[in-house]
Amino acid sequence: MFLKNLNTKKVSFMLAICMVRISEKRSMRIPPVKIDNGLLVSVGEILKAECSENSVFSFGLYADSKDIETEDSKEFEKIDIPPDTYAIEMTATTYATTSNVDVEEPWEENPIEIEIDIRKPKNSQIRVRGEKGTWVAGVSDSIVKVFEKKRLGYRHIASNEIARMVMAVISSILLSYVSGFAFLILLPSEANAVYFLGFVAAFFYLMTLILKRFFDWVFPYFEIDSAEFLPRKVRKWALFLLWGSGIIPTIIFKILGL
Repeated sequence: MFLKNLNTKKVSFMLAICMVRISEKRSMRIPPVKIDNGLLVSVGEILKAECSENSVFSFGLYADSKDIETEDSKEFEKIDIPPDTYAIEMTATTYATTSNVDVEEPWEENPIEIEIDIRKPKNSQIRVRGEKGTWVAGVSDSIVKVFEKKRLGYRHIASNEIARMVMAVISSILLSYVSGFAFLILLPSEANAVYFLGFVAAFFYLMTLILKRFFDWVFPYFEIDSAEFLPRKVRKWALFLLWGSGIIPTIIFKILGL
């Protein structure tokens, strides 16, 4: 009898060890969006609606000036998002117990994880996992739709580094044209043209580097909905001054036949 009970417990233990759990998973990148209170609240409500009652929710917003952590996403309705926010994390953690014969094995998992890295957007992802593929797909689509509603108007520029580089090169060419013309006026007639070419080449190279960094900053992948968010404040007048400084003089020179 003792041996029989011992063998039963041994079999139960081995079954628990050999138990296989399979989860469906789906990971998606987050598109360029405006991060505001409505976005955070809406995503949090999806987490609460789709996860079981055994789930614990965590919503964290981290900035250089302050950290905000809560278990209820609706709290974000009353909180101003800091302009220096650098990360947002939203997770649902489910606790459960798996019973197998005489053995109970506690476990936990994060069925939904959302990470927004403001400084390194490529690290931002939506991760959904669960036993049913239909549930995973449905939850993923619901979350993505919320983000899609907050897409930036300049999202194609924000997500395309080549586009920003082309803008920098075009702006640099226009500025180099105007600066080169001014340099010719100041350059003595007997001076060697090599100086002129050297000036234009150096000016073009430096301005391209500077303007590329400027466009990276003024067209952020994630835009914080805050009156103090600098890229948003300076974008319109900065672009007007930048493009105007090259295009307007160019048009004038063409009209005058210079």
